[in-house]
Amino acid sequence: MDYYEQVKLAALIETCRQSGSMADAGRTLFNVSRLGKRSQNDSHRIRQLLAKYDLSFDDIKSP
Repeated sequence: MDYYEQVKLAALIETCRQSGSMADAGRTLFNVSRLGKRSQNDSHRIRQLLAKYDLSFDDIKSP
């Protein structure tokens, strides 16, 4: 995995750990790009990103 991908994944994981929900994580991560979308389904965007790395929100939030 390229360093760039590692940094993006680390930020995704850390944001999910600090967030109470996928929607909250999405609002944090996509704070600007979500404004231009007709449908702001932040949970779906997070779910798709995590699936790319074979992860789930529950995996990350579990101790």
